Amino acid sequence: MNITENDLEQLKSVATGRLRPNNLIGSLWGMLIFSGVALGVSYFGVSQYPGPVEPWLEGMLKVFLALLILQFIITLFLSSEKSVFRYQKLQIIVLCAVSLKFSIDLYPFFFVFSSVSEAPSSVMIGGFLLLITGFIFLFISIIRAYSRVKKGELKKGGQGLYQFSESKGYVSLPFIFALTMIGGIVGRNFSDTSFGMIVILLISAVIQFGVAMAWPEFLLIAQAKRKFPSFIVKTPKRLSE
Repeated sequence: MNITENDLEQLKSVATGRLRPNNLIGSLWGMLIFSGVALGVSYFGVSQYPGPVEPWLEGMLKVFLALLILQFIITLFLSSEKSVFRYQKLQIIVLCAVSLKFSIDLYPFFFVFSSVSEAPSSVMIGGFLLLITGFIFLFISIIRAYSRVKKGELKKGGQGLYQFSESKGYVSLPFIFALTMIGGIVGRNFSDTSFGMIVILLISAVIQFGVAMAWPEFLLIAQAKRKFPSFIVKTPKRLSE
């Protein structure tokens, strides 16, 4: 799709305001801390389990640990105000990648919790189905965002990217599906499913679906910063002196 600068006019105020480079430093560190805590608790759960842990769980945790280390290095590099204005094209791409990872950071904890608690296989399957559904919803959100761009909704005077009053189904259906699936898991395995496990799965789904709704905005701004100089925020004079 060929997008012009005029097509994304409404996102300029977002790129230069709420998502301006220096405002994202705290967000990147917040997601890093969240990721670190989630992974740390997962490793703690594995260390306390007396029996052998399933190989695929160990492999998953190693992948998330490697990603966390990479995330730390990049976040540290983009912690200086001078750096974020200079490398803001990189920063917004990092935001896209890190926010995707953040959206699923609690799932390893859920899978570890389910495994060490010896929960029924249907509980684990339910978690995987919710995870996959979250990615499907992300794909739908991206298509919807580009459809609204094509219709001119992000031009000056357009209705914007979200227009929630006209998108009640888009907003509510994923969460209704998540609650229905979690309700089914509880109903089928009530005596073998702890309250904590269900809370973790619910929070995981809410975070993933919430990020899926917001993520297309990050993607569009990343594309705009790459193509249109007007989306690049100039370095403040106090930092360039």
